[in-house]
Amino acid sequence: MKRENPEFYMQNLKKWLAETANQELGELWKKNPSLTVTGVDLCQDMLDQLLRKHIK
Repeated sequence: MKRENPEFYMQNLKKWLAETANQELGELWKKNPSLTVTGVDLCQDMLDQLLRKHIK
């Protein structure tokens, strides 16, 4: 996928986002270990879920 073609890039990005919408980062990394996360936006509900998942 080449970023020199923004329309092609955006079509593929939208497809990837739709396919991975309900997956957690761990699942995504298993499928694509070279994935780079540049930022995570978490609301309080998401933080509460992480707390319940990892601090039981």
